Amino acid sequence: MTKRTIVGDSSPLIALAVIGQLELSPNLYQQVVIPEKVWEEYG
Repeated sequence: MTKRTIVGDSSPLIALAVIGQLELSPNLYQQVVIPEKVWEEYG
């Protein structure tokens, strides 16, 4: 399986954080890009 780059949206990232599974994204994808506005919403 080829790992690819994804651009993270806040809703799935927040959901993964709530259930303690935020580390799944880097395990599935080679690069996870989080835009500044998404990071601000998450943080």
